[in-house]
Amino acid sequence: MPFSRPEPRYDPAKFPKVAIADTEGAFFDLYCLLPGQAQAVHTHADAEKVYYVLRGRGRFTLGDAVAALGPGEAAHAPRGVPHGVENTAEEPLVTVTLLTPKPHHG
Repeated sequence: MPFSRPEPRYDPAKFPKVAIADTEGAFFDLYCLLPGQAQAVHTHADAEKVYYVLRGRGRFTLGDAVAALGPGEAAHAPRGVPHGVENTAEEPLVTVTLLTPKPHHG
């Protein structure tokens, strides 16, 4: 899929991850969080994650640091650093999110 035009999708039960590209080495997704939705803080021992905010505002956790980010701002979680995001605003939050290298589950 060399070209794509992903559109945000929302689900009150669980925030969707809309694929932009799913390659051998990375996931590249839109994360679409409604107000109050969150990605629990978690860690990837062998991968790093980058969030780039397209719209809305959210609270991003990177290790012991927490920051409120909005459009045009980014957060980078190196390998092994706990990270997560929560939509604390009253409007949807959309991020472009890259996880690399892609986990390979056996």
